[in-house]
Amino acid sequence: MSDYISCFWTDWENKGAFMKRSIETCRGQLLKYVYILLALAFMHILTSCEFEDNEGKYWSENWIATMNIDGSEVEYLYYGRADLLYNGEYIIFSTRDSIMTIDRDGTEVVINRDGFDVKQVTEDKIVLYGASDIHLMDIDGSNLTNMTNHLNCFAGHSFLSENYLIYASGCGDYVEGFEYSLELIDMKNNETTSLGISSSDPFSDLILVEDEVLVSNSGYLKSIDISTKDIEVLCDDRMVSPKYDEANLTVIYYDSHYGRIRSFNTETREFNTIYNFNPGVNYSKKSTTSDFEYIALSGAYEQDTVINLRTGQRHSLEVYSEGAEFIEDYRIISTVLRKFPEED
Repeated sequence: MSDYISCFWTDWENKGAFMKRSIETCRGQLLKYVYILLALAFMHILTSCEFEDNEGKYWSENWIATMNIDGSEVEYLYYGRADLLYNGEYIIFSTRDSIMTIDRDGTEVVINRDGFDVKQVTEDKIVLYGASDIHLMDIDGSNLTNMTNHLNCFAGHSFLSENYLIYASGCGDYVEGFEYSLELIDMKNNETTSLGISSSDPFSDLILVEDEVLVSNSGYLKSIDISTKDIEVLCDDRMVSPKYDEANLTVIYYDSHYGRIRSFNTETREFNTIYNFNPGVNYSKKSTTSDFEYIALSGAYEQDTVINLRTGQRHSLEVYSEGAEFIEDYRIISTVLRKFPEED
C-alpha cells in the first residue's frame, strides 16, 4: 500500500511539474506574441499618423532658419539641426560629422570633418572641442591646431580673447576623483601658465575682461586677476553664457542658480538683476544684439525666448525654436520645426 501511495505521489509530482513547465512555456510564448503585436501597432502609428498642432497641421522637419525676434517672417536656409554661432559675417555650426559655414547669401561651405564641437567664434578664429582637447582653426577651416595636448587630462570650458586662451583643465579618474584648475595660454608666445586656482568641483562658463577672469566654481561667482592671481569671491551666482557690454563696462549673464538675467559692472563692482524667471527655468546659451537691447535665451528643455533688456518685455516666438543666435539687431537664426504642408 505504501509503495502504491509513494508511486502515485511521485507520478502526481511529475505531472504537476510537467503542467507547471507547460504553463510557463505557454505564458512565455503568449507574452512574446503580445510584444510583437504591440511593436507592430506602434510602428503603424508612427508611419500612418500625423502629429497635428492647433491649426490642424503637423510639425515635421528640423530646419536652420532666420526670423524676426517675434518669430515672424521665417526664411529657411538649411535642412538639419545644429548648434549655431555667428561672428558678424558667417554663420558657423557643427553637425554630427562636420563643421559648416553659411554666409549671408546662403552659400554653404564644409570646413572640417573631424567631428569637433564649435564652442566659440571670433572675427577670424573658431574654438573647437574634440578628443578631450581644445583646438583653434581659422574661419576658413585652415590651420587646425591642438592648443592643449592633454595626455591624462581633459580640457573644459574656455574663452579666447585677442591675447589669451583661458580654459579649465581636469585631471584624475572616477575612483580617486578629479582635480580641476584654470590655465592661461599666451597667444603671442604660446606659453601656458596656471592661474593658481584649483578645486574638486568643475568650472563653469568663463569670460576674460581686460585682466580679470570671471568664472563660477563650487557654487560661487569668482574673479581672478591674471597678473597677480588674486581670487575674489563675488556672490553665489552660477554664471552661464556671459557677454561683455564694452560700452557700459558690464558683463551680462544668465544666473542658473536663481533663474535670472544679471549684469555685473566691472568698474563699480555692482550687480543688477534685469529679469527674473519662474523657478525651474534653466537656460544654457544666450545671445545679445550689438547694442545689448535684446537678449535671446536657449535651453535643452526650454523654448527660445527673447527679452528686451531695457523694458523687460518678453517676446514669445511664433515658431518652435532652439539655439537662437542674433545675426542682426532685430533678427535671429535658430533651428526650427518646419510645418508641412506649408501655406501658400
